[in-house]
Amino acid sequence: VARGVLGWRGGCGGSVLCWCGPLCQVCVGVPLRCQCRCFGVLAMQRCAAVNAYTAAEAELIGFVATQLASSFQHRRETAEREHNDRLHSVLYQITVLANTDESSDLFFEHVHYTVSTLLNSDNFHISLLSEAGVTLAFPYWVDRHAPHPPPRLPALGLCVYTVRMGRAQLIP
Repeated sequence: VARGVLGWRGGCGGSVLCWCGPLCQVCVGVPLRCQCRCFGVLAMQRCAAVNAYTAAEAELIGFVATQLASSFQHRRETAEREHNDRLHSVLYQITVLANTDESSDLFFEHVHYTVSTLLNSDNFHISLLSEAGVTLAFPYWVDRHAPHPPPRLPALGLCVYTVRMGRAQLIP
């Protein structure tokens, strides 16, 4: 069984990445670039040599690839801007909440809700180490699978590890 070929070919005003499947006779691939970084390829192929791409068609697909790359960049920038706006809004809301006179329980609940507008926070815990460092308490606990634990001695676990490391931990 014949296999496809992936490789670089010259032409069309520069190098193009081309995948030609086992039945493909002619292909054209144009890099999707943004700020001199290639992040994808716009590729087309024809299975009959009689309908080979012309130089004008290759130039057209190059123009389409340029516009497509520009569109992707615009969408990415818009998404980043919207994310940053939401993040600033959440941080502002938490700052406002911190200056209210509500109970800690209500404050933690509002913080949880505010974070949930930015990230999935179905399981959300706030743990606090006692001043002397001998007790780990969980004043706020929402978890679909585990009941609210009582205060305990600091032992192994994400909370104690994060406190010891003093920085955010991502454990896949």
